[in-house]
Amino acid sequence: MFEGDGHVPAATVDLVAEIADTTADINLGRLADLYAAASTLEYWVVNLDARATRVHSRPSAAGYAVRVDIPFDSPLGSATIPGLDLGVATFG
Repeated sequence: MFEGDGHVPAATVDLVAEIADTTADINLGRLADLYAAASTLEYWVVNLDARATRVHSRPSAAGYAVRVDIPFDSPLGSATIPGLDLGVATFG
């Protein structure tokens, strides 16, 4: 676990979640590639326009092997962090 000031080392991060409104193309493209290359185990993009969260998992240098869209009216949980489960009304 990281404790301190400044930037959080990528190796200590298991999940990153970002809210995308006007930046969805960047979040789903270039940023997803960067997080995968840094071995971030899960990357969530909460896409307000699509009303869904894109869950990326199984990172590699070539990108995320798994990408799943979870609609806002469906439960959302983390495969990486046990017990992190968001109810259906969290983003709705």
